[in-house]
Amino acid sequence: MKRRYRAYSTYKDSGVEWLGKIPAHWDVRRLKFVSSIIYSNVDKRVKEDEIPVRQCNYVDVYKNDHIVNDLEFMEVTAKPEEIRKFLLRPGDIILTKDSEDWKDIAIPAFVPEPLDNVICGYHLALIRPSSPHIDPNYLFRSFQAAHINYHFQIEASGITRYGLGKRALGDALIVLPPLPEQGAIAAFLDRETARIDALIAHKRELIDLLRRQRTALISHAVTKGLNPTAPQKDSGVEWLGEIPAHWEVAPAIAYLKPIGKTVWPIATSTQQAFLYSIPSVQQSGNGELVDIEQIDSAKILIQEPCVLVSKLNPRKSTITIATPKPIVTLASVEFVALASKGACDLKFVEYLYRSESSRQYLDSTVNSATRSHQRTRPNVILKIKHGWPPLPEQRAIAAFLDRETARIDALIAKIEESIALLQQQRAALISAAVTGKIDVREQG
Repeated sequence: MKRRYRAYSTYKDSGVEWLGKIPAHWDVRRLKFVSSIIYSNVDKRVKEDEIPVRQCNYVDVYKNDHIVNDLEFMEVTAKPEEIRKFLLRPGDIILTKDSEDWKDIAIPAFVPEPLDNVICGYHLALIRPSSPHIDPNYLFRSFQAAHINYHFQIEASGITRYGLGKRALGDALIVLPPLPEQGAIAAFLDRETARIDALIAHKRELIDLLRRQRTALISHAVTKGLNPTAPQKDSGVEWLGEIPAHWEVAPAIAYLKPIGKTVWPIATSTQQAFLYSIPSVQQSGNGELVDIEQIDSAKILIQEPCVLVSKLNPRKSTITIATPKPIVTLASVEFVALASKGACDLKFVEYLYRSESSRQYLDSTVNSATRSHQRTRPNVILKIKHGWPPLPEQRAIAAFLDRETARIDALIAKIEESIALLQQQRAALISAAVTGKIDVREQG
C-alpha cells in the first residue's frame, strides 16, 4: 500500500525555474558556498617510493550508496601530499565527475564511517561540507535527487566522453532547510531507502533462484530426458554421468559440422549485413544490422541454420541459433558455428551447450589465466561428448524446454518490472523529501 505524505503548510517561490516552490522557511544556496570541492588526480599505480593506500575508485562509487570498510578497495600507492588531500573521512561525499555515458555523471556515494587508509581515486570529485549549517548525509541525499542530478548531466561537456567541470559543480543549487530538519530528512530517507533496498534485494534473490532453477531444468532435460522411469546407463564420460540407456554417446562432430570463416570482403550488392557479434547476442540473443563498410576482417558466412557457440568465457554461455537473412548474414569468428548433419535438432543442440555440465567442462578447458578473456579452443567445442537421444526425442525435449524456460523468463521479467518500479519510487521519494514537496519531520 502506497504511503501518503502531507505537504508543508506554506511555500514560497525558490527563484529557480526548474525547482519551483519550496517551503517558506527553506533557503537555496550554491554548493561552492557550503562545501569544498576537490577533483582527484590519484592514479592506480604502485610505486616503490610512495606510501601504500587503499583507493576508492569509480566503480566503488557507481555501485554503492555508502563507502564503508567492508568494500574491496584497490591496493595502490600515493604521495604524502595526495594522502593529506584525498584521504576519505566521515561525512565526505564522492561524485563521479566524468563518464562515457552522460547519464552516469554525478552519481554520489557517502562516507558514513571512519575508513582504514582509503583515498579518493581518479575520475571522482571529493565534496566535503564546510558549513556548520550542513548535514553531510542530507547533502548526499540532495545529490541523489533527480532534478539536481539531471542538472549535472546537462552541464557535462563532451562528445565521446563527458566531464563535469568544477565551476558547473560549484554553481549547483542546493535546497537547504534548517539544520535539525536536514537531519530529520536524512534519517527518514535512510529508513525508507533501506526498506525499499531490502525489498529489491529480496526480489533479486528470487531472480537468482529462478535462474538457477532454469539452469537445472535445462541440465536435467538434456542429460536425463523427460521420462523419469527410463532405464539409465553409464555414459562413460565422467562429467556427464548416467544417461538414458537408449541414448547414444558421441562427440558433437558426429552430429554437427563446423562452418568455416570466409575471406573478407565478399562480393555483394547490398550496403548492409546482418551480423551476430558477441555483444549483440549477449544483449538480445540475436544479431544486428551493420554497414558493410564497418566490416574489416574475416567473418563466418551464414548460409544455413546453425548454432553459434562462443569461444570466449564459456561460463557466460553466449549461444544462439543463427539463421540466414535476405541480406548477407555473418557471425564473428569468436563463435564456432555448428550446422546439423541431419540427425539432430538445432534447438536441442543449443540447450546442450547451455547445460551446466557442458559449460563447466568448457570452462575447465580455457587457455587464458585472465578471467575476462578466457577462451576455449574450437576443437574442444567440436569434440565434447554429449548424450544424443533419437531425433523425435530431441525435438520433444527442445519443445518442453522452450515452454518451461519461457514461463520462468516471464516470471523473471515481472519481477524485474517490479524492481524498476521500486527504484522509481525510491528516486521520487528522495527528490520529494529534499525539495520540500513532502513534510517528513514527524515520520517515525
